[in-house]
Amino acid sequence: GVAFERIDIDLARKPAWFLRFSPLGKTPVLLVPQGASWVPLFESAVICDYLDETLAPTLHPADPLARARHRAWIEVASATLNQIAQLYTARDDAGFEATRHALAH
Repeated sequence: GVAFERIDIDLARKPAWFLRFSPLGKTPVLLVPQGASWVPLFESAVICDYLDETLAPTLHPADPLARARHRAWIEVASATLNQIAQLYTARDDAGFEATRHALAH
Protein backbone atom coordinates (compact mmCIF):
# COMPACT_ATOMS: atom_id res chain seq x y z
CA GLY A 1 0.00 0.00 0.00
CA VAL A 2 3.00 2.34 -0.29
CA ALA A 3 3.31 4.57 -3.33
CA PHE A 4 6.50 4.04 -5.33
CA GLU A 5 8.04 4.58 -8.73
CA ARG A 6 9.94 1.72 -10.33
CA ILE A 7 12.84 2.52 -12.64
CA ASP A 8 14.36 -0.37 -14.58
CA ILE A 9 18.12 -0.26 -15.08
CA ASP A 10 19.96 -1.84 -17.99
CA LEU A 11 22.72 -3.53 -15.99
CA ALA A 12 24.85 -3.81 -19.12
CA ARG A 13 24.72 0.00 -19.56
CA LYS A 14 24.38 1.44 -16.07
CA PRO A 15 23.71 5.18 -16.14
CA ALA A 16 26.08 7.44 -14.21
CA TRP A 17 23.29 8.73 -11.97
CA PHE A 18 22.54 5.15 -10.89
CA LEU A 19 26.18 4.43 -10.06
CA ARG A 20 26.21 7.46 -7.75
CA PHE A 21 23.44 5.76 -5.72
CA SER A 22 24.67 2.16 -5.96
CA PRO A 23 28.37 1.82 -5.07
CA LEU A 24 28.43 -1.81 -6.24
CA GLY A 25 26.35 -1.10 -9.35
CA LYS A 26 23.73 -3.61 -8.26
CA THR A 27 19.97 -3.48 -7.91
CA PRO A 28 17.77 -2.97 -6.03
CA VAL A 29 18.28 0.53 -4.72
CA LEU A 30 15.66 2.33 -2.66
CA LEU A 31 15.77 6.12 -2.69
CA VAL A 32 14.29 7.46 0.54
CA PRO A 33 13.22 11.11 0.65
CA GLN A 34 14.91 13.12 3.39
CA GLY A 35 14.19 16.81 3.32
CA ALA A 36 14.91 18.13 -0.17
CA SER A 37 17.16 15.23 -1.15
CA TRP A 38 17.14 11.46 -1.56
CA VAL A 39 19.11 8.99 0.55
CA PRO A 40 20.00 5.76 -1.27
CA LEU A 41 19.69 2.41 0.44
CA PHE A 42 21.25 -0.54 -1.37
CA GLU A 43 21.45 -4.28 -0.79
CA SER A 44 18.19 -6.24 -0.61
CA ALA A 45 18.41 -7.34 3.03
CA VAL A 46 19.16 -3.78 4.19
CA ILE A 47 16.21 -2.42 2.20
CA CYS A 48 13.91 -5.10 3.65
CA ASP A 49 15.07 -4.33 7.20
CA TYR A 50 14.45 -0.61 6.64
CA LEU A 51 10.95 -1.27 5.30
CA ASP A 52 10.29 -3.68 8.17
CA GLU A 53 11.27 -1.02 10.70
CA THR A 54 9.38 1.87 9.10
CA LEU A 55 6.19 0.45 7.60
CA ALA A 56 3.36 -1.82 8.67
CA PRO A 57 2.76 -4.67 8.45
CA THR A 58 6.18 -5.98 9.37
CA LEU A 59 8.00 -8.44 7.15
CA HIS A 60 9.53 -10.44 10.01
CA PRO A 61 7.77 -12.04 12.96
CA ALA A 62 7.88 -10.35 16.38
CA ASP A 63 9.44 -13.37 18.09
CA PRO A 64 13.25 -12.84 18.22
CA LEU A 65 14.10 -16.48 17.47
CA ALA A 66 11.71 -16.68 14.52
CA ARG A 67 13.00 -13.33 13.26
CA ALA A 68 16.62 -14.54 13.50
CA ARG A 69 15.71 -17.69 11.55
CA HIS A 70 14.12 -15.52 8.84
CA ARG A 71 17.34 -13.50 8.59
CA ALA A 72 19.45 -16.67 8.47
CA TRP A 73 17.43 -17.99 5.51
CA ILE A 74 17.74 -14.61 3.82
CA GLU A 75 21.53 -15.05 3.99
CA VAL A 76 21.24 -18.54 2.46
CA ALA A 77 19.07 -17.18 -0.35
CA SER A 78 21.43 -14.27 -0.96
CA ALA A 79 24.47 -16.56 -1.21
CA THR A 80 22.58 -18.89 -3.56
CA LEU A 81 21.51 -16.02 -5.81
CA ASN A 82 25.10 -14.79 -5.94
CA GLN A 83 26.24 -18.25 -7.06
CA ILE A 84 23.53 -18.33 -9.72
CA ALA A 85 24.76 -14.95 -10.97
CA GLN A 86 28.24 -16.48 -11.25
CA LEU A 87 26.82 -19.03 -13.68
CA TYR A 88 25.81 -16.19 -16.00
CA THR A 89 29.20 -14.50 -15.76
CA ALA A 90 31.48 -17.56 -15.89
CA ARG A 91 34.43 -16.87 -18.16
CA ASP A 92 34.91 -20.47 -19.21
CA ASP A 93 33.48 -23.98 -18.92
CA ALA A 94 35.64 -24.81 -15.90
CA GLY A 95 34.34 -21.79 -13.96
CA PHE A 96 30.79 -22.62 -14.91
CA GLU A 97 31.18 -26.25 -13.84
CA ALA A 98 32.82 -25.29 -10.54
CA THR A 99 29.94 -22.98 -9.71
CA ARG A 100 27.35 -25.51 -10.85
CA HIS A 101 28.97 -28.12 -8.61
CA ALA A 102 28.99 -25.74 -5.63
CA LEU A 103 25.30 -25.00 -6.13
CA ALA A 104 24.43 -28.70 -6.35
CA HIS A 105 26.16 -29.47 -3.06
